[in-house]
Amino acid sequence: AAFGGATCIKTVVVHDKVTKIGGAPFGGCTNLESLTVPFLSEAIDSTNEYVIGLGYIVGTVPNSLRHVKITAATEIPSKAFYNCSYIVSVELPETLVDINAQAFYGCTSLISIKLPASLSYIGSQAFNRCDKLIDIYNGSSWDLSYNFTNSNLDDYAKNIYTEKGGSKLVTSGDYIF
Repeated sequence: AAFGGATCIKTVVVHDKVTKIGGAPFGGCTNLESLTVPFLSEAIDSTNEYVIGLGYIVGTVPNSLRHVKITAATEIPSKAFYNCSYIVSVELPETLVDINAQAFYGCTSLISIKLPASLSYIGSQAFNRCDKLIDIYNGSSWDLSYNFTNSNLDDYAKNIYTEKGGSKLVTSGDYIF
């Protein structure tokens, strides 16, 4: 790992022009609080292990990581943030089209998320076990109630705000108002 074990690093910003990040270059940065990357990867590492999302960039995701900004991706891979229980916020790019299955599964500290206008798909259990997810800001024209249950948004989100007119959907039990 290029910066492996550098406990003094708290913020990492990877430029949008970077097209490949390999081998957990920030692995062991146990005090990392904020990460900005153009994309999240899925790949096979040198030990032949399948590594997804944040793990491919930081190895074991540190408990200190609270904020992630993705600047240029078209998709969030399946399980990209799987059990990243300390992350409070994730900023998604305006280029995002797909949030794949279990992408944010177990992000138990995630409070809110803004879905960009370009979004057209949310996979199965994408937000399962996001216990503190209260507000969703829906910038897309996609009707979130269409696949609401399958993505587990209905289990946690209390408010869904839309960009146009500031309208709000509020969930209560099995009903969307």
